[in-house]
Amino acid sequence: MRTKSLKAFSILVFLLLTLWGCTDKSSSTNYNDLNSSDQKGDFKVEVFSKDNDKKSIYATLTYIGEEEEVSILHGGNEALYFLIFKNEELLNPGSRTDQGTKAILKQNEPLIINLDKSYQDLLKSGDYQIVAIADMSYDTPESTQYRIPVSTNFSIN
Repeated sequence: MRTKSLKAFSILVFLLLTLWGCTDKSSSTNYNDLNSSDQKGDFKVEVFSKDNDKKSIYATLTYIGEEEEVSILHGGNEALYFLIFKNEELLNPGSRTDQGTKAILKQNEPLIINLDKSYQDLLKSGDYQIVAIADMSYDTPESTQYRIPVSTNFSIN
């Protein structure tokens, strides 16, 4: 009888530990699909989160071409910017200025932009889409315009 009780107890403990191991012990933010990237021509754009934290959402623009460095033209403060949507409604409307700002991108050295704190404060409970957009051209007379959007979705419960 004691052996049956011990065996039943062992099975019960095993089942409880298995169920506990299968439960979601993460925070209430689901970042499973947050990391995303796209490449066009000599440029790659990525969106990612450090440590699955909504306060550390980043985008990178990397020149991956053959030259050691290239000069680009872009509008605004950076060649890369964010759009944030909640339930398909744009939360941070704005506009970009004409491409007149010059920047140098070195081969395989990413330009890193983090989601501005004022935008992070918008992220309350809900379903979100973040779009990082690289909008630039080579700084040459025959320049090619690049617009590389990278979109990712996540939820905050």
